[in-house]
Amino acid sequence: MKKQWDFDTVEGRAIFYRSKQWRAMRSFMLSENPLCVECKKKGIIKVACDCDHIIDVKDDPSRCLDYTNLQMLCKPCHGKKTRTRQTGYNDNNSTLYNKMWDVKKLLRKK
Repeated sequence: MKKQWDFDTVEGRAIFYRSKQWRAMRSFMLSENPLCVECKKKGIIKVACDCDHIIDVKDDPSRCLDYTNLQMLCKPCHGKKTRTRQTGYNDNNSTLYNKMWDVKKLLRKK
């Protein structure tokens, strides 16, 4: 029977990321895809060290071990993706600024 992990809690996600299943999948992905996909898009060759869920496990737990939902990233690219997801701010654009502007615009209409 497939083990079910609790992805709604930090502790539950930590248990998943320590599991044999995840460690095996991560090792497989690193061996098959040793380069950072984001750097590669920019023409940069950089070794990947993080196995990232394209669709976060909190959003779709059923894809936690789906290799088509995984991508290899270097530490800086993974950190940038995580920051963007957590804050809504993307280092390359003004997403957060635009969200703040929309709120200010809505407040002025009242």
